[in-house]
Parts: sequence; C-alpha cells; structure tokens
Amino acid sequence: MNVNKAHALLDHPDEDKKRATAKHLGWDIVHGQMNTCKSCTLGKAKQKNTPKQSGHIKADKLGQHVFINISMIKGVKNGPRVNAKRHWFIVVDEYSLLRMSNFYKAKNGIVEPTVKKISRWKKSGRKVEFVRCDNAGENRLLEKQSKSKDWKMNLKFKYTAHATPQQNHLAELAFSTLVNKGQTLMHQANIPVEIKYKVFPKAFITAMLLDGLVVIEINGDKKTCFEHFSEKLLKFAAHLRTWGDAGTIKTHKKTTPMIRNRGLMCLFVGYAIKHEGGCYEMLDPEHSIVYESHDPWPEALDPDKDKRNIQVNEDDKKEQQTNDDEELVAASQEKIEKIDEANAHSKNTNKQDKEIPIASTTMTRSDRPPQMPPYLLQNYNMDFGKQKDKEGNEMSNLQKDISLTPAEYKFYSHMQALNEFGMLSIDKESCEMEHEYGLVGAKTGNKFDHMGQLCAMIYDEAMNTLEKEDWDEAVMKEHSSFKKYKVWKAVPINEVPEDAKILTLTWAMKMKPNGVKRARLAVQGFKQQDKLHYDSQDLSAPVANNITIRMVMISIIMASWASNLLDVKGAFLNGRFQNGERLYMGAPKGFELLYPKYVLLLLLRSLYGLKQAAMQVWRELQKNSVHEV
Repeated sequence: MNVNKAHALLDHPDEDKKRATAKHLGWDIVHGQMNTCKSCTLGKAKQKNTPKQSGHIKADKLGQHVFINISMIKGVKNGPRVNAKRHWFIVVDEYSLLRMSNFYKAKNGIVEPTVKKISRWKKSGRKVEFVRCDNAGENRLLEKQSKSKDWKMNLKFKYTAHATPQQNHLAELAFSTLVNKGQTLMHQANIPVEIKYKVFPKAFITAMLLDGLVVIEINGDKKTCFEHFSEKLLKFAAHLRTWGDAGTIKTHKKTTPMIRNRGLMCLFVGYAIKHEGGCYEMLDPEHSIVYESHDPWPEALDPDKDKRNIQVNEDDKKEQQTNDDEELVAASQEKIEKIDEANAHSKNTNKQDKEIPIASTTMTRSDRPPQMPPYLLQNYNMDFGKQKDKEGNEMSNLQKDISLTPAEYKFYSHMQALNEFGMLSIDKESCEMEHEYGLVGAKTGNKFDHMGQLCAMIYDEAMNTLEKEDWDEAVMKEHSSFKKYKVWKAVPINEVPEDAKILTLTWAMKMKPNGVKRARLAVQGFKQQDKLHYDSQDLSAPVANNITIRMVMISIIMASWASNLLDVKGAFLNGRFQNGERLYMGAPKGFELLYPKYVLLLLLRSLYGLKQAAMQVWRELQKNSVHEV
C-alpha cells in the first residue's frame, strides 16, 4: 500500500504512529516519499505547545483514573445552523489513553449513559476509582447520580480549579486532537462549510475510532489503545475506508416499482460499530437520511479492493460471504434532524431516528409550501383573468401564482370586494421598483445600544454586568410578586418527607426594549416526575388558534367594534393546584438572605416552568370569567 494512501485511511497520524499501526494491521507499506498533506496543514494548524507542570500521579491500572469534559459546538452569527446534538462529551482512560466520545442534545444527557458505562467497566474488571472534571452542573449531577441508591458507586470526583484546563489535560488534549482530525476528514472529502455544521458529529466520532487504533507502548507491550483497554481490536479495523467515499446501498423492496433504481448513491460518514465488521453509516444528502449498510462498495465499483491488504480471520470471511446474499440495508436507520424553524418533512417515511440535520424543504402544518399573502406579493388591483388548471377548471392568476385553496381564494376575493386591503396597495405607475412593507419594531423603545442586550441571561451573568444594582432591584420586585400572590411558604427541612424530590429553579434575566429590566424565576419543569409532581393526563391548556385570532380581528374591522388589550400581571402566579401536588424547592439565588438555610419552599400556587401551570391558570381564568358574566 502506498504511504500516502495509508496516511489518509488512518486519519492523518504522524509518521511513526502511521507505520506502527499499519504494521500491526498487517499492511504492506511500499517504500516511497511522504508528500505534504494539505488537509493536515489546514485541519491541524496550531501554535507551539506551552509546557505545564503537574504533581499528578498517573494511573497504574485500567479504568482507575478517567478524565471527562464536555464542550459545545457553536455556530457563527448569521451563519449555517448547527446540528441539534452539539454537546460533545469526552471520556479518556489515563492508563490506556483510549478516548471515547458521543454527542448529546443537552448537557444533562451525559449522566445516565456515563454511569451505565462505568458500571459495565466495573463488571469487566476495569473499576473506575477517580473522575477528573470541572465543577459544572452536569458533572455534579453525575456525581450525585453515581452515589444514589440506584448505582451506589464509590467514585471520587476530583474537581479542577477555576480557569485551569491543564488540570484536566487529557480531556482537553482529546478535544484538540479529535477536532483537528475531524476537520481534516471533512476537508479531504471537500465538505462545504454549511454541511460541516451538520455532519461534524459523524466526522469527530470517526476520528475518535481511528484514534483508538494508534499503537502505544505500555510496560513494554505495544498494542493499539483499543487492545490495551479491552484486549481486543474492534471489527471495523479490518474494513477501513476513506471518510467521504461515495458508495451504493440497496434500497429495493418487494413493493418498489420495477422501473425504479435498486440502489442509492450515498456518502460514507462513519462505521456502524454496533454491527459486525464491514457495516458502514452512509448519508443520503438528498433525503437527509443515514443508512447502516453492509459493503456499499461492490467489487465492480471498488478500484482499491485489490490494493488493500488487510488480514481477516476465517469466521469474518464466512460471515461476509453470507451477508452478500442478505439485505444490504440494515433494519435500523437514523432519520436526520431537520433544523428548519418550520416543520420540515422528509419524502421518506420509514422509521428512523433523528440525528444529523440537513437542509430540507420548509412546509406548513397542513403539508403545503409556505405562501405569502397576496397583498404583500403585488398590488391588489391585479388582473383576475381566468385561466385553467391541470384538471381543466377555471382559476385566477391569484390561485395560479400562490396556489391558494378554493376556500382561501373565496376569502380573499370577498376581502377585495370590501376593499379591506386597499391600505397596502402600491401605486405601480408612481414607482417601478419593488417595495416590501415591514411593520416590525413598532413601539419597541430605544433604551438599548444593540440587540444583544435584549437576550435573556442567567442570574450569574446578569450580576457580573455593570448594571448589577438594577438587576438586584428586579429580583426583589419579583419576590414582592411572589409574596403578594402567596406563591409559596417556608417549611423546615425536618418536616419535608424523606422521599420528596426537590425541584430546582433558574432565572431568566432580560431587558425590555424600553429599558425596563425583568427578572423571571422559573421551575426546571423537565425534572418533574409523573404521578408525583403532576398528572400527565391533565396538562393541556386551550390556546388561541391563529385562524381564530384573524377572524376576531376581521370581525372588529368589519363591524367597527371597539377593542381593548388586557395584560394580566403575573398570570402564571394565579393558578392553584387541583390534584393535591406538593412541590418543594430550595431558595433560589438572590433570595438566600430572605430565607434561612434550614427551610425549603412549598409551592402553594403555580409557577413559571411547571408542566401543569398553563392548565391551572386557564381554570382560574375560566372561573373568574364565568363569575363576571
């Protein structure tokens, strides 16, 4: 095998690691000059390393000391949208230097999978004793879960000091290394920038798997990281491909019409390690689907098959021969998450798990393309000359241009007769340029310097600004509202049931466009437990439909009715619990001086963030409305 080909297959390692890994896998590397890899120069560009001193004592057995960290992949302003699974979690075993990682939608999503992984290691003789990490909330939650009665793990968490990433060096280096390698993979495959933000989880996980094939020496024993950690080499190592290769998967079924293609061209984006060797993850960009398929490169389409000299045992050969006669598309398919703001629909309706967001056609709830109102498209004095549709029925230019339904066409025709859209007409004779009416920003105020000041902040962020006193005043104002509505009462901790789950709170600090600072305290309702904190059958709350709102507004215009806008102050603080729920909370940040440390807060009324809050407020509103009538 050519040295440059091996360099690309093994995810661009350095010269010594590349040759050691190739030798271990049984590859015959021909002599030749290693060319400068442009993908490496772009993907791995960095400054000179700064040495760090540490008194840390290294682990002397597998699993004894692990380093963990989590990072979030961020996008750029006005740039491509980022994959929903943007939280990247890494675990590094200090003894074998094996790196393991995965992506999650939320930081707290790491807790349950991590304790399960540590439990499996313990059963296989790789007991974890120490966990090095920072003191972020998800890591504290992980520590709490590991010590719970469900797991009872005797783990010692070593939290790093503030702003000292070198104390968690293995995890930090893992991020740096895998980012460089993942970027190199995507550059070599010529992935466009907007697509990189969507497929980066696949590229980085592939980089992590290939990094586990690096040969290192431990106590005189030279093996890959995988073999040092688990005494075996994962089966995907015998079926390596260049990331980004195009391949064909079989999609033909019994119900597929005979004239349709039996296969589909896809992009190789990863190894399906939960399956046997030779199973790959193939991306169909057109339909936004990731398939798991065996051997997407038939021999006739694989020019490199004879060049690859990989040792495969007899069992794998028999298994591969059997799989050639089976369905090439695995039963499990992963449906890619759409990242469009509107509900996007894929043309494929198979059962698949959402994962990688790929741009798709935006659709409305009624499964029709979005349509702009006719009065924003052109002058309402348009020509309603009759034309015929595909079925031979007469239709207007309005129907033809924006595909209105018969009901919508009838409505707009009546509105034209009433001349209700005349206020938005454009005099074409006086202006030949296109105009767009924008009524955004009416009465918003100008007490801010830039739009970033209108973004919500958490408590600590707000208190670190120069306007700390104003935010303190907003917090106290919120507490006054709670006292006014008698939202909670203080209860000594010794009176709280031992099995009671204590809910947590969070602040949303936001400045309004008129300069008023609003501090809103909300319960983290996602931690509520069904049947204990709420009834899942009693959550829905009637809301106004946009059609109803439009009908009311049109009726007001046509009938010349007078209308008033009603703003209910502290609306969600008016709800009362109907099912005997007893919800306890700790004193939130900002209220520490108002309540002693030995008390908890028992909710007497609904609070922002509770799952049942909207329904309880609606019931109170309904009672008062009936009473007033």
